[in-house]
Amino acid sequence: MPVLLNAVVIDSSLPDDISTVGDVMFISDRVIPTSINKEDVSIGWLMRRAEIERAIRRSLRENRFEVYYQPTYELDGLMLHGAEALVRMKDDFIGFVSPQEFILVAEKIGLVERIQYL
Repeated sequence: MPVLLNAVVIDSSLPDDISTVGDVMFISDRVIPTSINKEDVSIGWLMRRAEIERAIRRSLRENRFEVYYQPTYELDGLMLHGAEALVRMKDDFIGFVSPQEFILVAEKIGLVERIQYL
């Protein structure tokens, strides 16, 4: 049976780019999303994704996500309609991580539902 394999070659240097066995295992275990241009994948991109994944897990474990409520108004702008919940993550190691970054990673690793129910 024919099987189509897609390869991604990543050029990196040791120990500048990869410093631990855990980093090597993380990289070898990652599936590059199909929405990412394969030419744009770099060791920096993979390591940032690893940092975000660790930060998500820490934030869930330590209950460190912050929820802000943004008011929503009726079309005339005079009457409060409700509020939209906005989740923010600030990690002690990598700092502020935008929802555009951490929500996508949380979806890929199956943790987005835990974040939704904070």
